[in-house]
Amino acid sequence: MARAQTTRRELQLSQTGSGIYSVNSRFQESITAASINVDSSGNAELTFWDSRENPVKLTGNIARETASGLEMKITGATIPGVMGTANIRYNSHNEISSIFVAGTIEGQRFSINFSQ
Repeated sequence: MARAQTTRRELQLSQTGSGIYSVNSRFQESITAASINVDSSGNAELTFWDSRENPVKLTGNIARETASGLEMKITGATIPGVMGTANIRYNSHNEISSIFVAGTIEGQRFSINFSQ
């Protein structure tokens, strides 16, 4: 049985803004910028930079896409043992409006909230 392949549009957005990355509400780090890159196969890379300009990269696949946003299933990261979901919203000017990430890092809850 043949499978139909969905071709997505490629997407490359980056934005400065502010946000917080936290693990179990014990560890918190400020976020100053974010970017999202999606290829035509739906593979995605979401990157955040902290106040010291250290990047944190999350990789995965696009699970759902609308005209103003997408949902990404996280399958890998620069930090081992990460799983979760990212919701990215953007506007008609190709600016990232907001990002919310929720998941686990080796069994501990983490979240990322970012906006422009």
